[in-house]
Amino acid sequence: MIVAGLVWPLLALGDPALPDSYTFRIKSRMLTVWEQFLPSQTEVVNPYYRPLYGVMQQAVDWLAGGSDVGLRALALFAHGFAAFALVKLGKVLRLSSPACMAATFLFLAAPGNVFTALWPVVAYWTLAAGMVFLAIRHWILFQETGAKVHAIGTLGWAGLSLFSSQTAYQLLALGPLLALFPPLHLPSQGRVKRTLLLWMILAVAAFTHFRLLEQSAQGLAGAGLANQLERVLQFSVKYWSGMAGHDPMVPVGIAPWIVLLAAVPFLGKLGRREVFLIAFGFTAPLPFAVLGHSERYAYFASGPLVLAMASLWIEPRASTAPSRRIAPVMGVVGVVVVAALGVMYSIQSTLRFGDVREAARESGATVDSLSQLLPELHDLDRVAFLNAPPMMKWTLNDLLEVDSLDDFVAPKSPPYFVTDHAYFHLGPVDLREHGFDQVLEYLPTGKLERRDPARPFGERQVIAPVWFLARNFRVLSRPANLGGGFRGQLQWMDTVLDAARATKDPREMVVVEQPIPELERPLATESAVFRFESGPSAAAGGTSEGVVIPGQLVVDLDLPRAGLLVVVTYFNAPDPVHRMAGDVGRFCRHVHAELDGQVVPVIPVFYHLSGIVVPAGEHRVVVRQGR
Repeated sequence: MIVAGLVWPLLALGDPALPDSYTFRIKSRMLTVWEQFLPSQTEVVNPYYRPLYGVMQQAVDWLAGGSDVGLRALALFAHGFAAFALVKLGKVLRLSSPACMAATFLFLAAPGNVFTALWPVVAYWTLAAGMVFLAIRHWILFQETGAKVHAIGTLGWAGLSLFSSQTAYQLLALGPLLALFPPLHLPSQGRVKRTLLLWMILAVAAFTHFRLLEQSAQGLAGAGLANQLERVLQFSVKYWSGMAGHDPMVPVGIAPWIVLLAAVPFLGKLGRREVFLIAFGFTAPLPFAVLGHSERYAYFASGPLVLAMASLWIEPRASTAPSRRIAPVMGVVGVVVVAALGVMYSIQSTLRFGDVREAARESGATVDSLSQLLPELHDLDRVAFLNAPPMMKWTLNDLLEVDSLDDFVAPKSPPYFVTDHAYFHLGPVDLREHGFDQVLEYLPTGKLERRDPARPFGERQVIAPVWFLARNFRVLSRPANLGGGFRGQLQWMDTVLDAARATKDPREMVVVEQPIPELERPLATESAVFRFESGPSAAAGGTSEGVVIPGQLVVDLDLPRAGLLVVVTYFNAPDPVHRMAGDVGRFCRHVHAELDGQVVPVIPVFYHLSGIVVPAGEHRVVVRQGR
């Protein structure tokens, strides 16, 4: 069953790794094994304290000769290890073999878990999850027997997991549950004392780990009680839906409802074991929610839930069924529910596999292009990488085999909004004037191609300045067949951007996505006066995608009728990793606009550009980066 559930990461073994997968490889080149365990290592390359995973990746790289197969194999191993540990936990909880098999397959096939397993850089989550499952197993045995070997096993696996991820923080929610609602019928003598003793030790270890080692994560915790309560609610809801198999890429979160509805007929089988597992699944994310933890899709928390559901659906306990006469029927229904859920998970996971494979192909194309071009790039400070995504820096530095921070290369990537026929800038672009003698343009396929530094955009028309009054607009309504979820949003983004790229002169006809009742054609296109001023720091609203507004733009207008002021929001190419994860948003959402001192809404134009409706008369519009 474990092998069957690992089919997706097995199929991905030969795929290129993703750019962020190289961060730990680069870090391991810069630090010795000992240095990787020091708190200061979070200041090198990436801010994550994951030394155990980093050392394991270093060993795998050595065994695989630096091939990406090694990174994929490590992710596969970690996912399989977590499933193995979940089976061991199920056995301690007295689950039957069929129930353990069902739980294991659902755990391995859940689309969020498959996506996590296909993303090599986050294999530290899956590795740590397996270790914490084993820690819980020993904790339950210690509670049952009082044997010191199990106390050591609990602390050992939990402590080891903290060198891979923060997953063990979730044990802070487990201690009180074990003490008050033990999953097994146990004698009370000494049970509570033993449980709480380990809980206090684990709490101290988690607090020490957070304060001393996870220095970067401390900035994620919200300031103030209200902020923290809002964060707890936001993250908890995401985890609860994720642990029930919801995939944000699909239109509707149907999986959690299927799980909930399918559990209702079996509520008569609820025992202390099932109540304990469900309660732990729902409380496990709370410590992380307070800290702003970012583990996607509740990989760890899905484990206890599938054990509970498999116990309800598969476990042969006729005596606790609503009626002995319908027990066989309930058994058949349980098998059908598991099979149906498994089929649904498998379909969604196959779609997710396609998303990751597409991102891997793009990443592989970048590696191939850079490998061919690097021998000819003698001075990278004089090379412009047009519209290259931010994460390309990891691919570049990995290929350069950089082994010190002093040699780390931050590729210079000036961003431009480019269509098939035009580009926006303050004037014609000649990158030689900015010190570049070689130019490489990042294409949507991930490939890099040479461009002339004097005319990097070829015959495209330059449109200046970086704002304009639209002469006309058309509404491009979102088709109903695109569906919802991240996948539908990405498809819609591509549709609108394709329309933008096909527009010969974007000033003549802009694309908006909903009617604008304040505007009547023809639009006002009179001249206006503009200037850039120093304003609030743009960093307050900056994004990794590279939104850039220098200071703040001030435009004075005198219009006979309402017009649509469009400000060109520069942006880089969508990063393949962000796109794969559904993290590509609208850059105009990071733009703040004021009309005569009053905050006004920003209307998406060509998906990313910022539109401001300006009524007739004399007005001043101020636009800056931020919220």
